[in-house]
Amino acid sequence: TAQTFISELLVERLGVQFLAVGDDFRFGASRAGDFLLLQKAGAEYGFAVSSTQTFCEGGVRISSTAVRQALAEENLALAESLLGHPFTISGRVVHGDELGRTIGFPTANLPLRRQVSPVKGVYAVEVTGLGDKPLPGVANIGTRPTVAG
Repeated sequence: TAQTFISELLVERLGVQFLAVGDDFRFGASRAGDFLLLQKAGAEYGFAVSSTQTFCEGGVRISSTAVRQALAEENLALAESLLGHPFTISGRVVHGDELGRTIGFPTANLPLRRQVSPVKGVYAVEVTGLGDKPLPGVANIGTRPTVAG
């Protein structure tokens, strides 16, 4: 429930002192919790709550839903416009089968935090974190066509 979310997660586990939410934020079972409920809970539990206003870009409301939709539609330009920067994927490299080395193309395997990536395909990328300058690369997101067909 919304009350359980507030008392157990926000208060007990996280010890929230300040919470900023979007103007249309809903939470809990059946999305019963809203900004007003958070304000009342804040007064009861001693934390402050602030609501942010809606921002639009090119007539589109900026939201995580709009970004995911743009990515699902492979509209990387809109996703970049909504995010204010290019879409990025980051993670820790994990060891794979090292098949790329056998054909002269070392690879880096990044497990995605989400089970399903919002984008699939082959992309020109910049790899950072390996030196002073980004390195050009190619990323395949999705199936392993050269290995798994």
